[in-house]
Amino acid sequence: MKFNLNQFYKFCAQLKIETKEQGLRKMDNLLGTQTYVMEEITQALENNIHFFVILKGRQLGITTISLALDLYWHYINHGLNGTLVTDTEENRDMFKGTLTAYMDGLPKEYKIPILSHNRNSLALKNRSRIFYQVAGLRAKGSLGRGKGITFLHGTETSSWGDEEGLASLLASLAETNEKRLYIFESTARGFNMFHDMYVTARKARTQRAIFCGWWRNQFYSVPGDSQIYKVYWDGKLTSEEKEWTRDIKKLYNFEINSRQMAWWRWKLFEGIKDDALMYQEFPPTEDYAFIMTGTSFFSNARCTDARSEEHTSELQS
Repeated sequence: MKFNLNQFYKFCAQLKIETKEQGLRKMDNLLGTQTYVMEEITQALENNIHFFVILKGRQLGITTISLALDLYWHYINHGLNGTLVTDTEENRDMFKGTLTAYMDGLPKEYKIPILSHNRNSLALKNRSRIFYQVAGLRAKGSLGRGKGITFLHGTETSSWGDEEGLASLLASLAETNEKRLYIFESTARGFNMFHDMYVTARKARTQRAIFCGWWRNQFYSVPGDSQIYKVYWDGKLTSEEKEWTRDIKKLYNFEINSRQMAWWRWKLFEGIKDDALMYQEFPPTEDYAFIMTGTSFFSNARCTDARSEEHTSELQS
């Protein structure tokens, strides 16, 4: 299938979003994490792959760009039956609100008239519809019942507690429709059914596993002349840092620079304060994501006492 990524980006540039750092603004300056995932999806679609399992870290904008794709896909494809599946009712309502804000902020020439919009579904005049479903944290087995689905966006899939429901949902998906698109995106939460889905997608011929690391976000870096850089970059990597930066280069052909390493250490020392939590929220590789979130306890940060004392004294000076 041919998907015009540039047209999608033009659509995104018309959307208004609430950002953590800049408040309300247009989605016209995408994160490197967002463009990476979209480029991977575009390339896969050209190779007739329509099923994606996306493993991500926190605050990378993947859900935001996926919600934009939800709306765009239903705008350009008439008569589409899609579904947005969340882990909780709270997230269902929040993402419904995001889609509402997207549509409200669009210029007239981009809009498709709305026939109805409630907690259960969004119906458009072009006969496309998005159903809102909640997977929940406990088994129910009702996902996808009575619906033939051509588009699916499942978010925080690692929190779903319903394997039977997932099986029901997968059984409802169209298999040959050229407009079909299925996206499951989530952070890791140990070795659960999302982990199994990711491993399957990594080996499959008709699915694509995508890992989106924190280091693809251009804002997770500090200027070389900043105080943070001077405090947290000492010109050398620890043995553990050497291991995972080497893995990133080997697995993803991406080289971590010193400005990113300074950000990582600053975020760990002054923000997260626990290396297991840091690896959980900002995993450097897919293996780190699953292994660290699968542990039943959190270790103390592996920064040495000497290094911690050095950072403290430098911050106080």
